[in-house]
Amino acid sequence: MTSNDDRRRREAEWSREESGGTIYKQHVEWTAGGEKKSELRHIAEFKFDDFFGRRRKLKDTKSSTKRQAEKALIALRKRAHEAKFAPPQPKAAQDRTTVGEWFDLWHEARLQGRYTKNGDPIRPSTAQKERRYVATLKGIRELGQCDLRTLTPEIIEGVTEDLMTLYIGKARTLKFLFDTLRQALGDVRPRFERDLFSLVDAPTYARKEATPIDVDELHRLLRVLDEPMRGDSVTDQVFAAVIHTLAATGMRIGEVLGLHVADLDLDAGVIHVRSSLGEIVGRGLLRGPTKNGKSRKIPVTSDLVARLRRLRRSNPTLPFVFANDHGEPIRSSSLLTRKLHPLLDDLEMKRFGFHRFRHTWASIVLHRGVDIGTVSNMLGHSSLAITLSVYGHYMPGRQNEAVEAIGAALAAGAGSRS
Repeated sequence: MTSNDDRRRREAEWSREESGGTIYKQHVEWTAGGEKKSELRHIAEFKFDDFFGRRRKLKDTKSSTKRQAEKALIALRKRAHEAKFAPPQPKAAQDRTTVGEWFDLWHEARLQGRYTKNGDPIRPSTAQKERRYVATLKGIRELGQCDLRTLTPEIIEGVTEDLMTLYIGKARTLKFLFDTLRQALGDVRPRFERDLFSLVDAPTYARKEATPIDVDELHRLLRVLDEPMRGDSVTDQVFAAVIHTLAATGMRIGEVLGLHVADLDLDAGVIHVRSSLGEIVGRGLLRGPTKNGKSRKIPVTSDLVARLRRLRRSNPTLPFVFANDHGEPIRSSSLLTRKLHPLLDDLEMKRFGFHRFRHTWASIVLHRGVDIGTVSNMLGHSSLAITLSVYGHYMPGRQNEAVEAIGAALAAGAGSRS
């Protein structure tokens, strides 16, 4: 379910709750001037589930008449609506809010589209990583227990030093942790008076070259996919179709598992990549936009078309192209640990993840001379620069062709003058 679907569901629930609430009479006691007093008042009470799904109760005990209580109940409903559909507003840095509390509020807000560049909720895959990063950061030097208002550049320097020690040799993870820390604290309002990061330099990392699967090993893997495998809730036929789709299209695993029947045009031999399926802890599987937010079309091989046709005949009523034996969408983490890794172990191949099929697809088509622009579009990269930085080394022969071409042109020019 997408975040918009979830919001519509919650709005529908609210429309049913909004007419609720109760008003009843109750004696209220208080002390004034050392003297105990008591009065029969009309109590307004409203119960609801807040933004985090916790059951809450709002109560007003100041009304002397039923009419006053009715007005108070309207005010309670308004307060409840704000608490249900928006994450709590972050307190100012000067208030007694801990870093850990702020991290949790910040992460929940980003799931709703706040503190993001385009106002859209962060993708499920991003949310998974960010949740881990936030949990890690809260445990470094007990940062999560510090008051926001007490943070200093020296504290951030110490946290960064510990991160660099803990993640030595893991430059990519270190950079993402540091970026999460800087972004989360940069979103605190009002801003800190001092630059908390003035004593540290942002970690950098060199992008690793994408490593493809050996072609012989890929052929061996694809050959055994239709043989009986270990039991699981994902049938062998579905798993085989997923792997063949990854290998033949270069799609991301979330894009493959998020395919709906409407995304397939098998008569034309085209897959429309419109969405991606990801998982957020505590919220289950969510179908959201692709990584760059754009859709694209990918032509597919006749072999894959035939395989997808057979799969559709076996599950003609399911909305998802790939589903488990309960008709539910598939978790990539489950597919990796219960299907792919056991199969690789049986074949005595080194374990790898689904993204390796994407690297392999790119290496094959580039070696075959497909231009980098076409490859970039089919991979769904947001820019050509990304494709070149990741897969440019798969085009070694093109440099030699350029040297031969310029040499031939210069030689022809020299010959015409002689």
